[in-house]
Amino acid sequence: MTSGRQDYFKTRPNVDAMKPDEDASLLKGFRLGRQRIDPPFVLAPMAGITHLAFRQIVARYGGCGLYVSEMLSARAVPHENPSVSFFLKRWSNERPFFYQLVGNDPDQMVRAIQWLEQRSHESGLPLDGFDINMGCAAPLIRNSGCGVGLMRTPELAARMVSACRKATRMALTAKLRLGWEEAFEPTLKLVRTLEGEGLDGVTLHPRLAREKFKRRARWEYVGYLSSAVSIPVIGNGDIRSGEDAVRRLRKAGCAGVMIGRLAAQKPWIFALASGRLPVSTVRLDELYFDFVRLLSLECPQERQIGRLREFTPYFSLNFRFGHRLASAVQNAPTLERALEEAARFFERNPEELCLVLQREGLHPDAPGCGREAETFRPEPASSVDSG
Repeated sequence: MTSGRQDYFKTRPNVDAMKPDEDASLLKGFRLGRQRIDPPFVLAPMAGITHLAFRQIVARYGGCGLYVSEMLSARAVPHENPSVSFFLKRWSNERPFFYQLVGNDPDQMVRAIQWLEQRSHESGLPLDGFDINMGCAAPLIRNSGCGVGLMRTPELAARMVSACRKATRMALTAKLRLGWEEAFEPTLKLVRTLEGEGLDGVTLHPRLAREKFKRRARWEYVGYLSSAVSIPVIGNGDIRSGEDAVRRLRKAGCAGVMIGRLAAQKPWIFALASGRLPVSTVRLDELYFDFVRLLSLECPQERQIGRLREFTPYFSLNFRFGHRLASAVQNAPTLERALEEAARFFERNPEELCLVLQREGLHPDAPGCGREAETFRPEPASSVDSG
């Protein structure tokens, strides 16, 4: 353990003693380059999940300060058709919006960025920034030197950021893990190097390269990194509720919090965390079928059932016996059959379909509703709007 990290733990404020106005100030957001992120809650890029259909469900509830695409191959992006590509499609209500790119070739990354900027200009739909994936730990990605594999080649990672910085004036960030070893010094050195090359911010998922989700996310490293660099640090991992997102923001002293798996379960989580609730109730069956409708409209037919199978295991966690819904959809051979199975499940569990959301608490005994959705009480200083 380094003395610097020891000093961090000695000098952290007593977060439990913070006053409401201090706590509320955390929700005012931060800047990534010239781009304002407000509220300070970010949708995590998740392959197979954070596509247009899902992002629209999140946007319906609001409270998300930054939308990020699912991971895109820098090599493949310039070969996509922007008018029909499901990977590139976005709507104007997804702002600010970043594309996340993965690759190990600086020239390919630059071409992808320039191509995306040009397509954005031609479409008239503003684009706000790019995120370089240096954290994906999937074996196929990391073994090819991409994702977290880039953290093994810090010189290449630095050249990547330097080249991208010269190619764009938009916000430029990177998403990393703790690295490949317990010692944090190589990761801290890498982030400082990337900061020197022009990176505007960094997201830290505080798990090692080969650690699974069963190992807790070590948020103390998010706090340490936040105190050790000048650029904004966004923490990611193991967010359990809206209240937990605010608590992590406060305790780690980071600029923002990125939410992934919980967002797939509860797309309204950003509204709860920010205190910006545009609705008072959530009908889970209607939300699910609206998601499918968006998939049907925007996703190629051959990909629709796959995307639904990826979303449903997360969403099913909203139900006591949700594993039955997940299993039925996983085994359905077609989208139509999956919808029939989902409708049957919802009919059998009517008492769990309606959630009542309120800023000052949740009321599970409201008419027609069976249980609470979240326990979160934002400070009075937060305002309610459509997000």
